[in-house]
Parts: sequence; C-alpha cells; structure tokens
Amino acid sequence: MLLRLKKYNLNVVYNKGSSLYIADTLSRASLSTTSQNSSNEYIFASIEQIDEAEWVPYMSQPRIQQIKDLTNKDEHLQTLKTTILTGWPESRSEIPVAISDYWNFRVEITVQDGVIFKNSRVVIPKALRPEMLTRIHSSHLGTDSCIRKARDSLFWPNMSTDIKEHISKCSLCNEIQPKQQQEPLMSHDVPNQPWSKLGVDIFTLNKQNYLVTVDYFSDFFELDVLQDTSASTVISCLKQHFSRHGIPDTVISDNGPQFSSKEFHTFACEWEFEHSTSSPYHSQSNGKAESAVKIAKKLVKKANRNNSDVWKAVLDWRITPTIDMNSSPVQRLMSWRTRHSLQTTSTLLQPEIAKDVHDKLQMKRRKSKLNYDRHAKELPKLQNGQKVRMSPLPTDQQKRWQFGTCSEILGKRSYIIDCDGKKYRRNRRDIRPTNEHKPSTKRLLMSI
Repeated sequence: MLLRLKKYNLNVVYNKGSSLYIADTLSRASLSTTSQNSSNEYIFASIEQIDEAEWVPYMSQPRIQQIKDLTNKDEHLQTLKTTILTGWPESRSEIPVAISDYWNFRVEITVQDGVIFKNSRVVIPKALRPEMLTRIHSSHLGTDSCIRKARDSLFWPNMSTDIKEHISKCSLCNEIQPKQQQEPLMSHDVPNQPWSKLGVDIFTLNKQNYLVTVDYFSDFFELDVLQDTSASTVISCLKQHFSRHGIPDTVISDNGPQFSSKEFHTFACEWEFEHSTSSPYHSQSNGKAESAVKIAKKLVKKANRNNSDVWKAVLDWRITPTIDMNSSPVQRLMSWRTRHSLQTTSTLLQPEIAKDVHDKLQMKRRKSKLNYDRHAKELPKLQNGQKVRMSPLPTDQQKRWQFGTCSEILGKRSYIIDCDGKKYRRNRRDIRPTNEHKPSTKRLLMSI
C-alpha cells in the first residue's frame, strides 16, 4: 500500500473515531502482537516478499540472473538504480540526461533483488533488448499485436518504436503482405469531342476472344470477334474503326503482348496517334475499357444463353440514354439516333447534337471520385534507389512480395522496379517501401 501511495502528496489530518462515519479499517486490522522492531523495516520487508512472490515464479532462475548481471553492467540502469534508492530530485533538470526518459513515471519504478521494475514490468538492459525483440516477434505477429504482447511484461524507453523498426526489417513479414489500401481516384481528362480518346482491351468468353474499343467522350464501344489475339489482327480491327470514325488523338491499353509489340508501336507512329499503356496488373488505370468489357461480356453471355442475336443487344445498349446524361452513347458520338425496333417518328432520326456533354461528364467524374475517395489515402512517393517490396508475380504460387529497388519513376504512380536483375513496371499500390536489407540467398531458399 505504501508503494501505491508513494505517487501521491498526502496531507494527513487526524479526526476522532467518533466523528468518522466509516470505521478506521487499519485500526480494526491491527497486528496481534507488537514489538520495538515492528516498524517501517518490517512493513517494507513484507511488501518486498509479496512482490517477489508475484514475479519470481514467472521467470526462470537463469533468466533472472542474466537480467541482474546485464543490469549491473548497464551504465544507464546503474545510474537509474542509484537514483531510485537515494531518492528522485525535485526537478527533472537535476537528474542525469541518461535517465531523463524515466522521469515521467518515476513513481512507478522500483528495484527488487537487483532487477528494476516499472510496476510489474521488467526494465530490460540495453544489451538484452535485441534478444527480446527477436522473442517478441518470434511468431511473426503484426506490429500492434507484438507491441501489446511486449507491454504486458517488458519495458524500456521507446520500446514500441524499436519493435516497429525490428518488424519493418523482417523478411518473412515483408514477403507475406495484404494488398495496400486504394489511393484517391485519378481520373483521365475528359475529352472535348467524340472519338478523341479511346480505351481498348481484350477479353475471352467461352474460348472466344473479343476486342472492345470504347470512346471516353460518348461511352460508345465497338465489339469485334477475334480469330486470334495477335498484334496484326488487333491492328486490322482498329484500322476499320479509324476509317469509320476517324483517327483518335490517344489510345489507352494494357501491356498485353499485342499492344506492347513493335508492330503496334509502328502502327501508332504511322497513323499518328499517341499510345499510352497502364501499369501491369493494375487494370484500374484503364478503367473505361474495363467498364466497357464488363458491359460487353454481360451482353454476349445473356445473348448466348437466350439464343438471341448479340448484335441486336449491342444496338439496344448503344441507343439507350445514359443515366444523368439525357442522351445515348450513339447520340453523343454521331449526333443522331440510329434506327431501331422501337422507333416511332422520323423526327427522332433527325441530326441533333447532344448538349452540355462535357459538363455532365465532369459532374459524373466528380461524384465518382467523391464516393471512391471515402476509403482511399495517398501513399508516399518513392525515390530512385529506394528498397521496396513488389506485389507477388502471377507465377508465384506462394504469393510472396518480392524484394527489389526502385530504379525509375515513370509517372505520378508508375515505377520501374529492379528485382533479381529483371525490370518490372508497377503501380504505386503494388509497391511497399521496406527498411530491410537484401535477404540472403539462404533466407530466399528457405522461403521457397
């Protein structure tokens, strides 16, 4: 009780028992026998015996002895022990700088049988802390779990920081990571006219390959059935679309072999349009094409199951007004309605330019970004030469984040990662910075 009251500055006032509403507990629990020696020494000895009985059974004798020996060799802890036994000064400025980190909880620190405690937690000597960090993280729990585990029984200044630093260098934990939180949405610029910016993508359904070419301004998409997915076949389809609607300013695709080929690069140069590619395994960068693929795939799948004409379904989708736009994709692209089975009057087929398309597209983008960014956060930018972990390769069955180095910055969120002598392009969301050094060959073999 004396130890618990030590942190309080009490002003004791005597009152007669007859004036107290609650009986004096201490007077009713007095010692049965008293002597000249039953003084403070007896009380402190009893407290020490009780405390020793609490902590000794939970620590092996070799471990206790190790802590004692290393505490005696630790210069800072020896200074702390002396200060505890002789009494803390009135001001923090009067204590040695080496033990200033202990000042705020000085009333909680005690010395028991040569071991320093903060309440019931053992103060670990500096020489023993690396071993304790290894033991704390022996089961490779997460950072927060390891900190809670350590705080339950151990203490030293900045222990939580040391645990975080230790775990950040753990190769195993860096290999096995969940996907990072999404970053705020970066939308493509809204084009000012139809067929200026296109997105292209390939999908496969029931062993049949299809090419989708979508206009960023109107949402109108062309659907092609491919005999194969070679660059020449894809280029042939695009040439037909360009001859019909005109040559776009920009074409955006993924890094598929047909789009990253020299043949496609030559096609872009000869037809004078800019070809931009998204980061591998980050389809969100080409979100417009991905959205069109979902629509096209659904139309094809339903038509096949219903044994109906898929091109009739594509026509119906093109002439259907878009939500919040008051115009259909074909109207925004061609400025007139194409004839279909529900047409009633010829006036509806007269040319008519869709109004305020650009402003409405901007409004839709702002709404989408607002909803998306509610659960997003910006990730720190990477620097050239920075050590990182790259998201698992598709061929890696164990799904391990690979160790590498950031060797080039391609854009705001696109980087080139040098991994085992090979270069990979990745989006920032697929890259984690790491404080670890390059894992040894032995460690890599053990993880395979």
